[in-house]
Amino acid sequence: LSYLNSARQFHLESKHKIYLATVENNLAQIYIQKSKLKKALNSADNAIKLFRDLGDKSRLAFSIDTKAEILNGLGKSDQALEAIEEAIEILSKGDHRRMLCEVYQTKAKILLGSNQISESIIAISKALHLSDSSAVKKIAESFEKELRRNSLPVIKKVYLQNVSEPEPESEALRLDLPVSIP
Repeated sequence: LSYLNSARQFHLESKHKIYLATVENNLAQIYIQKSKLKKALNSADNAIKLFRDLGDKSRLAFSIDTKAEILNGLGKSDQALEAIEEAIEILSKGDHRRMLCEVYQTKAKILLGSNQISESIIAISKALHLSDSSAVKKIAESFEKELRRNSLPVIKKVYLQNVSEPEPESEALRLDLPVSIP
């Protein structure tokens, strides 16, 4: 972290925007790992602005993906989905299969966190379609782990809310029939 902060300062002074933007995005990733999401968001926004100014579309999309991950961590899933859609739009206009695959994985994760399970499955399917054969198993396993972590507690809660208490046996068998004696 101190190395990257030193690099940030150096590139600010030297006005090397491409290096500065890369450092900002790397700082955002480190801040995510340290759960310092507000600092991460600031660094991601800095990287996005610099990459936009430079016209570097692929790195811009990658930084937007980073921002979407941060927004999702801050509980702002709607904003995260808007950001990820922007990244998908940018990457769809070029030959960026690997990066587009990663962005669809982020989208699937955001959708899972919002309990939009079918939409997340569509997003992960797109990621799998874009991935090379060596990555398919890893992507599928990662998605399964996220699905279990995010969705099973919700499914359990919904199931338990919809299951009513069984009637006592004596109530279930009680019939109010008229008694007739011949």
